[in-house]
Amino acid sequence: MRWDATAPAGFTTGTPWLRVNPNHVTINAAVQRDDPGSVLAHYRRLIDLRHKEPAVTHGHFTLLLPDDRCVYAFTRLHRDTELVVLGNFTADTVGVPDAAPWAATELVIGNHPPPRDHGELRPWEARVYRRTLR
Repeated sequence: MRWDATAPAGFTTGTPWLRVNPNHVTINAAVQRDDPGSVLAHYRRLIDLRHKEPAVTHGHFTLLLPDDRCVYAFTRLHRDTELVVLGNFTADTVGVPDAAPWAATELVIGNHPPPRDHGELRPWEARVYRRTLR
């Protein structure tokens, strides 16, 4: 993680022993700090979810698509709360028909607005849905 746009990217006041990526001027924590659409903001929301939602840390884990090479999908069930987490780990849009039933539930967090039927994930897209079981 690059911290700022300075030559050593905020790591040191001296000369870094590893070369700093040239994109550190535009991709760094200082630039992303106040941007609600940034990767940093997304990670902050994920950390907040982990602290506020017991199902994240205490829920029973169930892997949903064990043979899918593109999508990592699982549920976490704790008491009457169930979360489903979907992540597309490819550079391609992929179909996830198992996500469609979750369209009527609460989308807790995502890095893109989902399509109308929620049945596809864009490249590198991730979503977390929540429903209350009664």
